[in-house]
Amino acid sequence: MQQLFFLVELYLGWVRECSIIPHTGDTDMGIFSEEHSEALLRAILTSKVFKIYWVLGRLKNSFELSVFVDEFKIDLFYLYKSKENASINGMRSWVKQRIRWNYPKLSGEICAAELHGKLFHVLCDYQKIIESDYGIEGWKKDFDTENYVWDRDVKNQEDMEIYSDSEWPDVYHIGFDINKVEEWINSINKTI
Repeated sequence: MQQLFFLVELYLGWVRECSIIPHTGDTDMGIFSEEHSEALLRAILTSKVFKIYWVLGRLKNSFELSVFVDEFKIDLFYLYKSKENASINGMRSWVKQRIRWNYPKLSGEICAAELHGKLFHVLCDYQKIIESDYGIEGWKKDFDTENYVWDRDVKNQEDMEIYSDSEWPDVYHIGFDINKVEEWINSINKTI
């Protein structure tokens, strides 16, 4: 069964401020990579609720899908687990580089949490993610949005490969032609 859960900034707001961080520009969600589903991708990509912003990476190691609902951005990251650790990935599109955020081994268990009277799903070991991203004590300090740089101000970020011009069209799709969903799903399945 596919289980979506909140990630990163929502954890930080929930634990540090008992709220959503008011100056964040998006919400990060996750799904375990082994729960990849063509049906879920098809539903998101063809939905009239979501406006596709971009689709990044490869299914095997670095998938991210970003959508807008009205004016609000939601980033869906695949969370990749191994015997030793876990990771999510992103992209520095201006230099065609994949980046990875590394976490210690995660249990994979999902818990329910409450925020403003609403239940939502989180990883039970969310504290490992917060401390990996911001430090054991650093997560307690607020960052001014104007001074926060998403791809440099976390502790667990690792620079990965820079894609060649020939690889780039396979890992970077901005906007999306909903008339080509089936073609794209068949194509991306080759990257597993």
